[in-house]
Amino acid sequence: MAITTGTPWDLALNQRVHRAPAGVRSAAPPRSLTVPPGTDAPPGTGEALGAGALSARAAYQQALYRRARIVDIRTEAERDRWGSVHDVPGVAEIDRAALVEWLVEHRSGAPVVLLSQEGAEAAAVSSALAEVGLPPVVPVDGGFLAWSRAGLPVRTR
Repeated sequence: MAITTGTPWDLALNQRVHRAPAGVRSAAPPRSLTVPPGTDAPPGTGEALGAGALSARAAYQQALYRRARIVDIRTEAERDRWGSVHDVPGVAEIDRAALVEWLVEHRSGAPVVLLSQEGAEAAAVSSALAEVGLPPVVPVDGGFLAWSRAGLPVRTR
């Protein structure tokens, strides 16, 4: 089950991540958390960052139901200036230097979603981690700025 406002916009943003609600037909078949390389991604699911990026809303919904773990890799200065993810289960604020160690220590069945300020850094880190053979992590398309613009919960300091 996914939390959406039920608007066509939410359904379009999340059709690659969630099944359509009962009674609503989806134009695309249900897909896994990642978007396979070389496929056309709907707007807002990360086509600019490469395969596998999630929209901020999709990341939020995955975390709400503990189907994914959000890891905020922004600096403390960025969190102080722009705010932090608020009231979402299991969000971890991890220093980039400690990320690999954290990923190894906190392995679970839930995918990890990386959140950087604008999304590009999370996409680069995700690619680098995949190259060294760590379990895949998924960047948030547009990063924390997209999270904030989507009206998702933010805590200011």
